Amino acid sequence: YDEQVPRVQAVVKRLKELQAEAATTLLAPDSDAVSFFNPSSTPFRGALPLPSGWSAATQDGAPLPVQASPDGPVALVSVPPLSFATIRRAEQEFGGAAPGRCPDPSAAAAQLVLENSLVRYVFDPATLQLVECLDKETGRRLVTADEPANRLELFEDIPHCYDAWDVEEYALDMRTDTARVTSVEAVSGPVRQGLVATLSIGSATTLRQQIWLEEGSKRLDFVTDADWHENHKFLRVAFPVAVQTQEARFEIQYGSVARPTHDNTKWQHAQFECVGHRYADLSEHDFGAALLNDSKYGYRAKRNELSLSLLRAPTYPDADADRGPNHFVYAFLPHAGDLASSDVLAHAAVLNQGVERFEGMALRPSSASPLPVRVDGPIEFAVLKRAEKEDCLVLRLVELRGVRSEARVTLAPGAGRLVETNLMEWEDLGEVDVSRPLEFSPFAIRTFKLVK
Repeated sequence: YDEQVPRVQAVVKRLKELQAEAATTLLAPDSDAVSFFNPSSTPFRGALPLPSGWSAATQDGAPLPVQASPDGPVALVSVPPLSFATIRRAEQEFGGAAPGRCPDPSAAAAQLVLENSLVRYVFDPATLQLVECLDKETGRRLVTADEPANRLELFEDIPHCYDAWDVEEYALDMRTDTARVTSVEAVSGPVRQGLVATLSIGSATTLRQQIWLEEGSKRLDFVTDADWHENHKFLRVAFPVAVQTQEARFEIQYGSVARPTHDNTKWQHAQFECVGHRYADLSEHDFGAALLNDSKYGYRAKRNELSLSLLRAPTYPDADADRGPNHFVYAFLPHAGDLASSDVLAHAAVLNQGVERFEGMALRPSSASPLPVRVDGPIEFAVLKRAEKEDCLVLRLVELRGVRSEARVTLAPGAGRLVETNLMEWEDLGEVDVSRPLEFSPFAIRTFKLVK
């Protein structure tokens, strides 16, 4: 840690310098503007921070919803994939919560209810557990008071051998505590509704959770700051859902893998905790639910419950592992349809990649999409880089949902020709006719050179 933390910090610092340098060629200085770049292949729509005291409008002058939040004013902003969007200071306020103060909680919020036109969530005020989730689009109740979700629980964690590496199944039978609310405040406005709560758990651990439901979204974000002071304890969060399926799907790089939710064999029994990148999902044919995260990858999916490992407290080889402040975000997302037909992948990308913010900078007219190529379709634009052996660019397109798909590639004027190659960039497979859509088989990875 002593060596690696400074090295990583130096890399991040250098990347920020390069990013700021590139921004000066794409954006123009403007004290009444703030610009956002969406690095994802999916459109972004969500709450983004504004400078203090601002009301906001789009570049075209259309008003944007603005409200106060514990960390400053936020606006509901849309940013196209792999593109910029500029927000301007508005001359007048367009309603919503005035920047600089939080509105009074509504009657619904005082009952710990978060609700919009798509979904309704109800929380227990004593534990902050989710006791109701009604998906209005499907009419399904995915969570009930009989099996509450967002269960923050503490377990004994004493492995047989390797303190910091092993996780034992019997730990899940050794629960020692459940989180309790010490304070909670409701926040509501035109951008999002939320609960800001402080919880205690264990001997000396405090959790601060901001739970947000944005307008026009089903995704429920749990922004968590933990002051962790335990020894040989395991903090987990569980989401039982009313979904019956024999398999859960977990994200891996460039796809997903199915694992059983039952324990009919020893192999299946051994999968009491499994890796998943940005999401794990339980789905029937016409609806389902996903548990998303931004930095925690140990999942359990057995029967109808998704759970996620949050913090551990080993004492060897590092006696202080994870102790002190920790920040992480997980999210709950009910959806219509199965995983492949849902918006889970788009929300996972938004939660993990977010947007880059450039205060005091406005978009130049020619910079909305600074890339030499545009990709339209349900395909991940995963890589744009310099070639390893030639003076050209390489782009990599990936099908992530496991279904046959098409995408259309549009080249900027003067960008060159598109030539397909293999992953190692060793073999040219022929020039691509960009006037026709590209076809992708399930989980296909296709690599192309952009040759002048």
